[in-house]
Parts: sequence; structure tokens; C-alpha cells
Amino acid sequence: MEQRREHEEQAAQEPDAAATGLDLVERTAELIRATEDHAAGLVARSEAAVAHLQEEMRLAERVLEAAETRRRVAEAEVKELKTRLEETERKYQERIDSLTKTSQERIETLSGDLLVAQMHGTRQEERANEAESALARIQNAMQGILKVRAND
Repeated sequence: MEQRREHEEQAAQEPDAAATGLDLVERTAELIRATEDHAAGLVARSEAAVAHLQEEMRLAERVLEAAETRRRVAEAEVKELKTRLEETERKYQERIDSLTKTSQERIETLSGDLLVAQMHGTRQEERANEAESALARIQNAMQGILKVRAND
């Protein structure tokens, strides 16, 4: 009888053990599904993040390309302006040199004219002095003649 009771107890425990095993299998399967769902969500979010980052990289590359294009355009404009400035400076320097040369030539001409005028003035002054001296001699001579006639 005791064997029977043990057997009945075992039989009673077996459905509990089977139920417990089945419950463990179901819980394990549920955990595996939850883990797989969680992993699938992580993969989807990761793929979305990668796609977003790739799009941002493309946008950043476009911005960089546009900035590079603007830099090249600015460099070309600076080069052109520098060339124009150098040409303008060269033209102004040529004009300054020309004006300086013309002014120097004019100064030299005027200096020559002044020297000629001074020499002419000096010569005229000498002639005026000679004329005054001659006039004074003539006056003296005439006074001498007048005195001689007056005394006669």
C-alpha cells in the first residue's frame, strides 16, 4: 500500500512537474520572443540612425562642396582684383613719372629762361648805365660849351 501511495504521490507530482516544465518552456519561449523583438527594435533603430547619419553626411558634403566653390570663386576674384590693382598702380606710377619728367623739364626750361632774362636784364642795366654816363658826358660837354659861349 505504501508503494501505491508513493506511486500516486509520484503520479500527482508528475503532472506538476510536467506543468512546471511546460510553464518553463513557455516562459523561456516568451523571453526569447521578447529578446528577439527587442533585438529587432534595436536593429531597426540602428538602421534608421545609420540612414539618418548617412543623409547628414551627404548634406555636410554638399555644404563643404559649396563652401569650397565659394572659396575658389573668392580666390579668383582676389586674384583678378590684385591684377587690376597692380595694373592701376603701374599706370599711376607711369603717369607720376611722366608728370615728374615734364615738370623737371619745365623747371629746367624756366631756369634757362630766367638765366637768359637775368643776363638780358644785366645787359640792359649796363646799357642804361652807359647811356646815363654818355648823357652825363654830353650834359657836361654842353655845359662847358655854354660856359665858353657865355664867357665870350
